[in-house]
Amino acid sequence: MASTKFPLTVTLLRTSARGFAAVAASRATFAPSDGVKASGDYAMWHAHYETLILELAAAIDDGNEEQFADKVEWTRDALNARGLDSDVLKTALEELCAVLKESLPSQAWPPLVSFFDAASKRLDQQPAPSEDDLVGKDDLDVLARDFLSTLEGGHSAKAVALVVDAIRMDRISTKDVLVGVLPRALEYIGRQWHLGAATVAEEHIATQAAGRLIEQIMLMSPEPVANGRTAIMTMVEGDNHDIGVRIVAAFFELDGWKTICLGANSPANDLANITQHFEADLVLIGATLNTQREAVRRSIKAVREVCPNQAIIVGGAAFTNLEGCAEDLGANAQALNPEHALQLGQEIVAG
Repeated sequence: MASTKFPLTVTLLRTSARGFAAVAASRATFAPSDGVKASGDYAMWHAHYETLILELAAAIDDGNEEQFADKVEWTRDALNARGLDSDVLKTALEELCAVLKESLPSQAWPPLVSFFDAASKRLDQQPAPSEDDLVGKDDLDVLARDFLSTLEGGHSAKAVALVVDAIRMDRISTKDVLVGVLPRALEYIGRQWHLGAATVAEEHIATQAAGRLIEQIMLMSPEPVANGRTAIMTMVEGDNHDIGVRIVAAFFELDGWKTICLGANSPANDLANITQHFEADLVLIGATLNTQREAVRRSIKAVREVCPNQAIIVGGAAFTNLEGCAEDLGANAQALNPEHALQLGQEIVAG
């Protein structure tokens, strides 16, 4: 990922996102008389607009028009699932485009044209039919589906025991649960929420059960031989997803590392202080959303201010399909998954 070709545009979008969103939201008074369903209130549109502006900035920073189109498509599908007509989002996108064209300096506006065009074209396409990708594909899918089905009945302890028993009976390995069953189950419930087929509460139940399962796996695993190395891992400030980083922590702990998992939403300065206090050999920073990569950059900068030579690995969904992202952010490497993170950590510390 190279540095943006349009630094002024990206900077203005990021620093003024709330203000631009406020102007656009004040105009978002789409009513049933427009031939579409009611579109919600000011607060809802302010939040949507701010997210879209930050996503637009990230996409321009990456030089990837389809990235912004993907986000717009994701938003359309989520709104459709909640009874809001697609035409509303298209009108809202046109309004946002008009606001930014009016508000930005003339030299900052041109880069946005192709991104809005790509998003508009995507909205003109019919949504792809959703598929249930946990329907009997392999043993991992079956166990993930059984885990979720048990949770649907309100039996969290039973769902955890179901997977633990499979490990004890050698039907599945600990690694397969960590990198196969849990990610598939949580990705599935996340998609179900996106499509309006699951509630936030149901997603939280699944997340809590996943956390309990990780704890049980660690308790039943043989005590690893300590290797004398310390790794600190966290999700970046503003990111409230913690299961992925807890899975990474499990891999490092099972390999004999002293692991300090800070979980979700760690402020940059706190991460820097903890790193310095424990004299960590390695720091791993995760992020889920494209818009959170700038927070990752700030966290890396904070760590390096107190530990200039600190080994740092980044990872998470925010870095999918981005080459050269680690260097651009100031990290040593970019991990593709928990196993890759451990491999990179071993190589960096040994080298």
